[in-house]
Amino acid sequence: GATKFGITQDGLEEFQRRPVHREEIRGLTLERAREFYAWLLADSRVGEVPNAIVREVVFDAVVNHGRRPGIRLLQRALGVRDDGVIGLKTLAAIPEQEPIRLAARALTERLRLYGRLISGNLTDADRDGIPDNTEFAAGWINRAAALMDWVQQAA
Repeated sequence: GATKFGITQDGLEEFQRRPVHREEIRGLTLERAREFYAWLLADSRVGEVPNAIVREVVFDAVVNHGRRPGIRLLQRALGVRDDGVIGLKTLAAIPEQEPIRLAARALTERLRLYGRLISGNLTDADRDGIPDNTEFAAGWINRAAALMDWVQQAA
């Protein structure tokens, strides 16, 4: 569907608590996008993740995969129940982990998600003979690799 600044129609509807039209997505301003991302960071509780590197990796996953799937990647990396909600148990488990290793494990979980997405959905909506998720794979993997490069540089 329609997106601008990485914001989907569904995401904007949740933020504004009302239905939105494609035109509203197209007319989204940078200032409003910043407001959306500040809201998402707080509302998802990703902003409560104490380490900036881990927080950035998790927030990027939330933006790209959705709130619950993105948070589940962190929870799987932590070894806690992966319900997709940052609660007290998730937050309590974070300080026990070395941040760079935790960020790397969350990115590893993201790569596993990509594998499931690619192999689990062979839809070819554009009918070019290549499953859509296969076409997206290089971009997805490049994004994860860029984040891993950033994590290593930040270490």
